[in-house]
Amino acid sequence: LSQLQVLGQHYVKNAFYNLDFGENPGGIHTATPIEILHGLELGLFKYALKGFFQLLKPAEVIQFDVLSQGFSDQHKHQSYRDFPRTSFPHGFSNVTRLQGHEYVGCLLLTTLILASRPWKVVMQNFCAIKQRRIKQYHDLFEILLSFHAFTKRNEHPKTLFRTQRGSIDSLATNAIRTCIQRFKSVVRRKKGHGTKLTKVHQMLHLGYYIDQFGAALNWYGSPCESLHKYFVKRPGKKTQRRMDRLH
Repeated sequence: LSQLQVLGQHYVKNAFYNLDFGENPGGIHTATPIEILHGLELGLFKYALKGFFQLLKPAEVIQFDVLSQGFSDQHKHQSYRDFPRTSFPHGFSNVTRLQGHEYVGCLLLTTLILASRPWKVVMQNFCAIKQRRIKQYHDLFEILLSFHAFTKRNEHPKTLFRTQRGSIDSLATNAIRTCIQRFKSVVRRKKGHGTKLTKVHQMLHLGYYIDQFGAALNWYGSPCESLHKYFVKRPGKKTQRRMDRLH
């Protein structure tokens, strides 16, 4: 328990611990999969973009925002409803002001900017180490976008989730583990507990969750996120720390 407290986790006697969840070996933990909105978009995407902008000086961030505004102007009249929003006319270097679903578009727009000729001109003034770090982030962004596209699929072939001969994990789990390892090696987050976070670790179980519950879209919470304030958060404020009144 003391080791878990160091990681910011505290023991709570949950009312669901003693319930039988049948096939789920971890009880309530494996019966409640990681939610893609908060785990991926407000998790890995947000941390990756923050880490990238921390590499840039204030003047360089302004240059990036100017380029992002130019790219945004070309995406104003977007007609593809299943395509992420890529129009940010005021820039997006302050990633804390974004909504969850907007991080996908920011990641895509950042990837386009880093591959553009104007940004390569800006990169000429950077030292070799900084250029290499930015290239690592560029590669990571492409991997994260592919990961996100995987989670948005309506169905998956079962062969991706079968344990391979000579391995303890499936192809999907091995690919996700490679993605998480790349994320941790590139972002190098120093704030708080770094990358030792529950939402980062839970991504390693995504293959199991999809195998058990189907496509990740089945538990994607973005469309109904605002309803949580009325049906969950407000009632929750009235019941927290009042176990005698909770029936």
